[in-house]
Amino acid sequence: MSDTGTDLYGTENQSMAAASLASSITQALLQFFAIAMIYHYRRRIAGGIDRSTVPE
Repeated sequence: MSDTGTDLYGTENQSMAAASLASSITQALLQFFAIAMIYHYRRRIAGGIDRSTVPE
């Protein structure tokens, strides 16, 4: 394999693959945090509603 930088295993494509991998990892982390925050606040809101409806 000749390392010219333009073939299938070239440095150009390697850096592009690394960038796309980093962006997909970032996207997955953002999705995970969004779901975790939504889940957290939904539980918190449900807990607040339960506490307000229960007579002390």
